[in-house]
Amino acid sequence: MKTKAILAAIVVIVLGVGAWAMLGGGSSVKVELVPAWQVTPPSLYTADMQVEPFVSWAPDSRSLLFAGAGSKSYRNRIYMWKLGEKQVKPVVDGTSPNFIDSDTFIYLRTNLPHALMKYSLSSGKEEEIAQNIKTSEFWSEVNYLTYNPEHKSIILGLSKLSPYYNPGCQEFDLTGKLIGAYRLIKDDAVLDASWEPKGSRSVAVVGSETAPAQELRLGREGKEAEGAVVATGSIGAVAWSPNGRLIAYGDGVNVNVLNPETHKTVTVARFHAVPPNSTTCVRRLSWSPDSNSLAALDLVMDDTGGYPLIYVLDMSKLNL
Repeated sequence: MKTKAILAAIVVIVLGVGAWAMLGGGSSVKVELVPAWQVTPPSLYTADMQVEPFVSWAPDSRSLLFAGAGSKSYRNRIYMWKLGEKQVKPVVDGTSPNFIDSDTFIYLRTNLPHALMKYSLSSGKEEEIAQNIKTSEFWSEVNYLTYNPEHKSIILGLSKLSPYYNPGCQEFDLTGKLIGAYRLIKDDAVLDASWEPKGSRSVAVVGSETAPAQELRLGREGKEAEGAVVATGSIGAVAWSPNGRLIAYGDGVNVNVLNPETHKTVTVARFHAVPPNSTTCVRRLSWSPDSNSLAALDLVMDDTGGYPLIYVLDMSKLNL
């Protein structure tokens, strides 16, 4: 489907779950629209229950997992979406799914008793893991978990979804032994950051989360706040592609992509708040391992508390 430009504005055609759409919008940055799948429909899930990570990609980049809580039932459930399919598949009740290999993911079981679980997609079997975590004084407050593949560890988070990405605050090994406190970003001036996969560079969102604008800085690892300013705007998320070629960032309702070598930037998608009197902002971005797809979390806030919309952008043919 094609978007229609009317008086320099782009009208986005939004279909149902798994709908194929072209997302775009007016911007001072050059616009190069990419195809996108809308994975979640409006108002089906509640923003109040949204946690990290908003998606987890399979190692082969062909599918992803996400958790959603019904806006009426408030029941946490994990879903799988396969690239190109029109429907999502419910997998198991719980939240915070994290792939640890092509067949297995871990998640937080939220119905009583709470537990960290491991689930096999091929067999449908699950088992509790890291039971020693329950001895942590923070266990009763845990809302989500993220998996650290580098350390093969679990990071527990206590808060609900924050304005910027927060993987958690306490790190444990897979037996449940406490490794220690965890902090992804050491500099308080840095709101979000991503690092060059095979290099020493960083890209960081710098400023105050309550300010109308933030800076995107391209610099060096360990000196994230001191990098050169490459963009300014209402920047809500940033992610360096696994192949190192592109940097994606959310600027208000836009998803922009930056070439870190030439600094050429294009807008590849723009999202619109569907109901009146609502606001929307791109709050999370996640590249597929092969760098051909980009998942985006568009958080729509309204009088009812709002809802999350997950899109997957096809980046395979973008030449930047």
